[in-house]
Amino acid sequence: MDEAERLSDRIAAIDGGRVAAVDTPAGLIAQSSAVQQVRFRVSQPLDKSVLTGLPDVTDVEIPMAAGWSPAGDSF
Repeated sequence: MDEAERLSDRIAAIDGGRVAAVDTPAGLIAQSSAVQQVRFRVSQPLDKSVLTGLPDVTDVEIPMAAGWSPAGDSF
């Protein structure tokens, strides 16, 4: 968004081929959520501390899958 602020007066955000929002860079920033979420599936157990140790990560939720726990212990 830094580059867009320097180069553009207005921005159109396109989602799925449709215009989702049109505004100034500052206006789009003000409308956006400060919190970002990332969801993914792992192929094997993952220790929560691997993610919480990353910079800017404030919370980690690991849903329990049948047969394993985040610590890798069996039920």
